[in-house]
Amino acid sequence: MKRTKFLSFLMIGALLCAAPGLAESKETVTFIDDTGVEVTVPKNPERVVISSIMPLTSIYCLYRGGAQNLVGIPAAAMSAAEHSYLAKMYPDILKLKCDFATGGKINVEEIMKMKPDVVFYRASEKAEGEMYRRAGIPAVGFKPGKYGGDPVGTFADWVDYLGKIFGSGDKTNGVADFGRETLKMIRERTANATEKPRALMFAGFSGGQLVVAGSGDYASFYLKHAGGVNAAAELKGWKTVNLEQIYSWDPEVIFINNFCPYVPKDFYDNAIEGYDWSSVAAVKNRRVYKFPLGVYRWYPPSGDTPLSLVWVAQRVHPELFGDIDLDAMMKDYYRRFYGYELTGEDLKAIYNPPREAAIF
Repeated sequence: MKRTKFLSFLMIGALLCAAPGLAESKETVTFIDDTGVEVTVPKNPERVVISSIMPLTSIYCLYRGGAQNLVGIPAAAMSAAEHSYLAKMYPDILKLKCDFATGGKINVEEIMKMKPDVVFYRASEKAEGEMYRRAGIPAVGFKPGKYGGDPVGTFADWVDYLGKIFGSGDKTNGVADFGRETLKMIRERTANATEKPRALMFAGFSGGQLVVAGSGDYASFYLKHAGGVNAAAELKGWKTVNLEQIYSWDPEVIFINNFCPYVPKDFYDNAIEGYDWSSVAAVKNRRVYKFPLGVYRWYPPSGDTPLSLVWVAQRVHPELFGDIDLDAMMKDYYRRFYGYELTGEDLKAIYNPPREAAIF
C-alpha cells in the first residue's frame, strides 16, 4: 500500500475515534431512504451536515425553526442563503462551514473533521454515499425531482424523513398540507383552459449556451399544472440549446431559474452573447420572468414551494389567477410558518434576486 493511502486510512481511523456521534452508543432510528436501502441513524442528532442536497437547507431550517444542530451546508446553498431571507431570519446559518462542498465536489475527510452524527446527501450520488458507509458515518439520501418533478410531493417526503429523525414538526406538516391544497386549487382553475402557452425554463449557462429544463424536471410539472406546455419537453433533463431550437419552439413565456445568472432585462436588451431574442414571442410581449428567491431558490423544492406554484401559474395564465393577491399570501405565509413579518421592501427583494445568487 502506498504511503499516502496508508496515511489517509490512519487519518480516517483517528477521526472516527474522535467523533462523538460515531463513537458513543445512542438511540437510533431505521427507515428506507431515497436510495431505496435501509439506513440507521441517530435519533435527534446533535451534529448534522447537509452535503450535496442543496435545497434541503431551507426545509431543514423551516422544520427545526432555525439552523440548530447544523454544522455544515454546501457552498451553493450558502450562496443562496447569503442573498435570501434564510440568513435574515436565521443569521447563524452564515457561520456554518461550507468549504467541504465546492464545485460539485465533496471532501469526505473535511466532513469527518466536523464530527457529524449524520450526513444528508443527494441520493443519486452513489459514490458519495458509499464513502460515508466506508467511513462509518450514518447518512441519509434525499432525492430531488421525485414523482415526475413534483416539488410538493418531494417536499412532503423530505419532511417525513426529518420527522423520523427529529420527531414531529407541526409547522412543516402545515406547509405540506398548504402545498397540496394550493396545487389542488391551481389544477381546478386550469383544468378547462383552452389555450396552453408554450414556455421555456432556463436553468443555467454552460459552454456558451443556455441550459433549458426538459421533461422529467420541475419545469414540466410547474407548466403542466399551471396550464402551459413545456416547449422543451422533447429533451430529457437539463440540456444546452442553440438559437435555432429556440426559434423553432418560439416560446410565449420564458422563465429563468435562480441557478442561472441572467435576468429579464438581458433578454429584452439582447445582452446574451450568441443569441438574438428580438423575434421570440416571449421577449416581444415582455413575458420573461426570473424565479424569486425567498428562503431558497423557488425553482426546486424549498420552504416556499406553495408560493412558487402560485407565482408560476399567475405568469402562465394571468387571467385565471388575477384575483389572488400574492403579496398578501406571501406575508401571511411567512408570518404563519416562519414567524416573520415581510415588508414591502422584503417582497421587492424576493421578487428581484441578484445575479450573485446564481451558481452557473
